[in-house]
Amino acid sequence: MKKLTYFILISVLFASCISNQEIQYFQGGKFSKGETRLFENQNSQYKLQPNDVLNVKVKSQNLETTDYLNMEPTGMFNNPTPLSVYINGYSIDDEGYINLPSIGKLKVAGLSVMGARDLVQQAVDESFTNATAFVFLVSFKISILGEVRIPGYYFINNNQGTILDALAMAGDMNEFADRKQVHVIRQNTKGSEVVLLDMTDPKVLTSPFFYLAPNDAIYVPPLELRNQRSNLANLGIFGTVLTGISTAVTLILLIDNITPKGN
Repeated sequence: MKKLTYFILISVLFASCISNQEIQYFQGGKFSKGETRLFENQNSQYKLQPNDVLNVKVKSQNLETTDYLNMEPTGMFNNPTPLSVYINGYSIDDEGYINLPSIGKLKVAGLSVMGARDLVQQAVDESFTNATAFVFLVSFKISILGEVRIPGYYFINNNQGTILDALAMAGDMNEFADRKQVHVIRQNTKGSEVVLLDMTDPKVLTSPFFYLAPNDAIYVPPLELRNQRSNLANLGIFGTVLTGISTAVTLILLIDNITPKGN
């Protein structure tokens, strides 16, 4: 009984080992130390949409003239957080406009962030002298779930966040992550689209989903080995019970053999 239990435990243990091929990124890329290899990506500038939030600042030498345009978070130390910056930003309405004090409504939906900055700068030039406009997207939020070390919501502070940036913020995938089936869920006007990214294949660098978009959700599923490890833990408990039963049976047989029997 003991030998059978140990055999089962050892078999499951070896079957549940994680190989290097299951955890290594960018395999088969034929990389070399002396040469670089180019992977042309499909990075396209994000186009602003309704409900996006922009942080708009206008700076000039005459601060009293332009400061009322700059919606700054208030507080004892005036230390902005992602939430305070979001609340004090300019939200794009359903028709694609932001409404700036004294300047009025500007249609920015469909433009890149740089395109929106240029549009705001043109409007500022019509009202102010020697003023410079700055526009930032502050609603670039993503969520990361599944087999990562720190799942949760994250804000990306630039307009070119990648899947690698997201995984780095989440502490990387853990040893039970299925790196070949990383889900990226992206919202569009028709609903949600889902793509699977194989992070072990260098071709992921050329995917249009390599660069993230606001409100993307990333789900990292578990390897089948996680279930095997759970089964192994359960089997360990079961093996302990079997060992106890085996010991008890052995003692009973031993006592039975040494007990004098009547004629």
